[in-house]
Amino acid sequence: MTEKKGILLESGTNELEVLEFGIGSDHYGINVMKVREVLTPQPVTSLPASHDLVDGMIKLRGEAVAQINLIKYLGERESESDKLIITEFNQKKLAFRVSDVSNIDRMSWKDLDAVNALDTEVPVIGVVKYPDRMVLILDFESIVAFVMPGEADIDFDEIEKLANARIAIADDSNFILEMVKSFLSKSGYENILSFHNGQEALDYLEQNPESIDVLITDIEMPQMDGLTLCKRVKDNKATKHILVVLYSSLITDDIRHKGESVGADYQVNKPQFESILRHLGTLNK
Repeated sequence: MTEKKGILLESGTNELEVLEFGIGSDHYGINVMKVREVLTPQPVTSLPASHDLVDGMIKLRGEAVAQINLIKYLGERESESDKLIITEFNQKKLAFRVSDVSNIDRMSWKDLDAVNALDTEVPVIGVVKYPDRMVLILDFESIVAFVMPGEADIDFDEIEKLANARIAIADDSNFILEMVKSFLSKSGYENILSFHNGQEALDYLEQNPESIDVLITDIEMPQMDGLTLCKRVKDNKATKHILVVLYSSLITDDIRHKGESVGADYQVNKPQFESILRHLGTLNK
């Protein structure tokens, strides 16, 4: 895994690599940028008062890491041949128990069909269609928020807002879209538009270049990722005035310099949305 991470999400190329894994007879995927390693099951220490889907904690090179049981979450049975996918996103390491891990595929975000209207309790952000199977890309941020909810402690009244700002949000997760819209509304922002992927956002911005002042975008999205979206916005004379904020679970030093290379004005790691609100407030003249 370590060797592959360096080639991912090159600035504005709209590419990603997906680790494919199985649960029962179904095929699922996760962005390799979120994956640190794959292990066999480890001894688990129970965690009192935790969600039913949290098996407990495992010890990973001296660090305690919570284990979430995706097999149970999807209603399948565990076995001795199961695997653990160790992830790191939202500045947190987690272990996910799955049935098996098969391969890594490199592709374009355009290869992912958006499924934001899919009627299912399982959060899915996209599907890759192969001749012999379909691979569902799970919304891991929403799964974690469901299993391990955190509370936003933001004093909205004391945060200055950017006067009359018109804001667009691009994120493939309905959960994140609703959360961001809620935070913005509580902060006093009224003109808010939302899009489920970068292509939808770009189409609108190119047709209505003067209608938006701030674009808050995720990086991982079907059809067009946030780095490519940012590059296209900043390379276009009609839209380059728009302030672009990358809001992602993947902001690391490596991704940060790629964001800078495509012209991002500000970059924040989920779920630290208060930082965005405070930054916008400093932009008043």
